[in-house]
Amino acid sequence: MRLTDNAIRYTISHLLRVAFPHSTPDIRIEGEKAVAQVEGVDIHFFIMDEKTADTLTAGNLSLQSVTLPFGVQVPLYQQPDTDQPYRCDGNALVLQCDLVTLPFLLLSRWEEYQEGNARDVHGRFCYAGSLNERYGCIDLPVADFYGLLLRSWVVAAHPDLHVQPRTPRCISTHDVDLIQRFGGWLQNVRTLGADLLKHRSIKLFRQSFRQCRAARKDRTADPLLQACLRLRLYDKERQHDSLFFIKAQQKGEHDCGYDIRSAEAAFLVGKLRDMGAGIGLHGGLHAAYDPYLLATEKQRLEEVTGSPITAGRQHYLRFHPLQTQRAWQHCGLTDDYTLGFAEREGFRCGTCHPYPLYDLVNDCATTVVEHPLIAMDMTFIAYRKMQPGAALDSIQRLLHTCEQAEGDFVLLWHNTTVGRDSEQWFQQVFCNIE
Repeated sequence: MRLTDNAIRYTISHLLRVAFPHSTPDIRIEGEKAVAQVEGVDIHFFIMDEKTADTLTAGNLSLQSVTLPFGVQVPLYQQPDTDQPYRCDGNALVLQCDLVTLPFLLLSRWEEYQEGNARDVHGRFCYAGSLNERYGCIDLPVADFYGLLLRSWVVAAHPDLHVQPRTPRCISTHDVDLIQRFGGWLQNVRTLGADLLKHRSIKLFRQSFRQCRAARKDRTADPLLQACLRLRLYDKERQHDSLFFIKAQQKGEHDCGYDIRSAEAAFLVGKLRDMGAGIGLHGGLHAAYDPYLLATEKQRLEEVTGSPITAGRQHYLRFHPLQTQRAWQHCGLTDDYTLGFAEREGFRCGTCHPYPLYDLVNDCATTVVEHPLIAMDMTFIAYRKMQPGAALDSIQRLLHTCEQAEGDFVLLWHNTTVGRDSEQWFQQVFCNIE
């Protein structure tokens, strides 16, 4: 594998956005060399040869370990004939380690374009066997840490240089797969019966009976709809950005959790906007690969909101690096929050900074900005089967790492993981994220 000039420029741009967030660098590709000038300093980038890159993509390259100024160690490929990651040459910084190739593979999701890589029953690329697993870097935003490493080297060589860091954010996102636990009499009988037969809980049955009676009088009192409002209130109290992804199917369509044109859906969207929450599209299962279906769903949601929809996340985190990106560009969605592993929390893309997705086929950046998903409730509950305390510890570590990387911690917490048998998770985990 050999990086193109566009790929090199794209990756260096990300590194420098992290390292010098308020500067505008000049990047030049000169034959086999890449040089960037930022803050009056020339940075000469070293890029591994094609044979070494092939070893890297196969998961077999031996990486050294380098320590960041705040004590975190990150894997790094260094030229074999030197023991220093960089050297100073006059006013220039000459890198003797590769800060480009591994970040590009992670940012572009290169491995997801390759045939033969494992996918699960939902068609999702798997964590097992990924570069994140092979190099043990799922808990590290490698691309961001490389950027901060680069900043530290530049500042060490130029002590008078002052860099204003980027302010990190906590973005609390919520996929609204369902808005009504109760509906017709048959649905209510099944729901109440499950509390007795499946959960074998008189307490849950009594609680559900009261909720059912309230929802029959006022459908907007349904606990799943009210859970959305609870989530927004908690986000607001902690001054976290809040973004709700709403499905836009109609009754009878595949994977329709609720009809977007129903009075309940309109009430929820209006209430959330009144409370200051953002609204995005929760694209359906098939819409991930169908630009016309995705555009239809987007248009329906815009009819309900009365304003353009630019953000979204695909249902079940289904995302194909080529088909889904093109579907998003086709219908004018600009901000995606899908890319995280369902079965493992962490930094799938090697970053917690927003960045433009890359089209490997056309060798260029796209108009879609990715906001990488760092942690999801169901990862801990259904896939990792962790206890609430352990899940909270993991989330807090990731949040701290995002703060160190000056990036954004994007959390996904479903409205269905609020109340009833999920109340413990909601109270002990979500409500304690700081």
